[in-house]
Amino acid sequence: MYQIKGKIDTTSAAEFEKEIMAAKPAEIDAAQLEYISSAGLRVLLKLAKTVGDVTVNDVSSKVYEIFEVTGFTDILNVKKALREIDIASKGKIGQGSKGTVYRLDDERIVKVYRKGQSLEFIKREQQYAKSVFISGIPSVIAFDIVKVGDCYGVVFEAM
Repeated sequence: MYQIKGKIDTTSAAEFEKEIMAAKPAEIDAAQLEYISSAGLRVLLKLAKTVGDVTVNDVSSKVYEIFEVTGFTDILNVKKALREIDIASKGKIGQGSKGTVYRLDDERIVKVYRKGQSLEFIKREQQYAKSVFISGIPSVIAFDIVKVGDCYGVVFEAM
């Protein structure tokens, strides 16, 4: 996987373009990307036109917002980095067949799914919870997918 780091702006975009077009990766690790300007986005657009589908993984919330505001989340497959949380000191409030629920604070709970549950499965569970709420059934609001050790979890508004 091709890794991009630091800031990609008008001063670094030309060099970035040379490097990435030589490598022509379809998958990019952006965990260490701090900023990307329109000049950097144009390079990624050129890459996508050359190789087809481009996936940009582990994008920080700050950088993801740039991709989202500019519409690049519709052009590229941009995957936001998951926030990591620690539940070691949190109180367990329930357990079921798919996972365990912990109270994070007075306003939030997290359902930690059993090890081995795929991220796609967790996303479907989050979407299901959102659709229940939107349909008017009294329920908690699912608003964030997180990493909890080597498992995934969904953060909900506490009841």
